[in-house]
Amino acid sequence: MPGNPGPNLGLTYGWLPGEPGWGVSGFNPNMAALDAVTHLAVLGQQNSPPGAPSAGDRYIVGTGSGAWAGHDDAIARWNGSTWDFYAPAEGWRAWNAAADALWVYSSGAWGAAPAGTVAAGSITTAELGGDITAAGKALLDDATAADQRATLGLGLSDAQLDDLFRAAAGIEA
Repeated sequence: MPGNPGPNLGLTYGWLPGEPGWGVSGFNPNMAALDAVTHLAVLGQQNSPPGAPSAGDRYIVGTGSGAWAGHDDAIARWNGSTWDFYAPAEGWRAWNAAADALWVYSSGAWGAAPAGTVAAGSITTAELGGDITAAGKALLDDATAADQRATLGLGLSDAQLDDLFRAAAGIEA
């Protein structure tokens, strides 16, 4: 049975052991796609390719022209000899180095993420009402602070709150 493309990144999977398709047409493009879009960070958004890209450079294509024509909003990655393109899906996030901001693909367009957005599934500082680093450190320094952490009203267990404050304070568990 040949591999089938998955519904999210289009990665092919489902080959049986010994079945052809693991090389050039299967496994290798899958790894290239994962390398291109995992922990996505781009140098910026441009309409046309830069003059002298380095292998691995990634951009968000604006209104594509030249080698990028027909790839509006895609992630363009220079593989060392040609451009590879990855069409984003709703909710993709990318760090935009030129804008020094997290961008989100939403409603068919890339744009700055709403204030306080951190990562999928994360609690944002906006949801907590501001900077929690100092509060987290203070509560972690106080061995009797479990009751204070529990009164934050976030509906989290003591263990989840401990993890949250440790992450905010930069302290490993």
